[in-house]
Amino acid sequence: EKPGFVYVEVKDNGKTASCGVAVQPEIIVPARKKPESFDRYWEKAVQQMEMLPVSCEMKEVPNPRQGFKAFEVTLNMPEKNHYVYCFLTMPEKSA
Repeated sequence: EKPGFVYVEVKDNGKTASCGVAVQPEIIVPARKKPESFDRYWEKAVQQMEMLPVSCEMKEVPNPRQGFKAFEVTLNMPEKNHYVYCFLTMPEKSA
């Protein structure tokens, strides 16, 4: 009945599964007014990212889960020596 977010985590026999969902996200309102500089900041950030040549490195890393490959992914950012790091996991037999 009320908008918001629901997060569910289920544990069984040492295994964990989780998911999150938004309920009526279109009617969730901000808790406070956005700063005057908000739009300028994001316009500038988007322009910087659009001018940046994409540099993406992906290296395989050990994965304890059988049947899956894991990769560390590194993406460059506009600031020198700043990067975004994330991990990608995919089935070994994926396309």
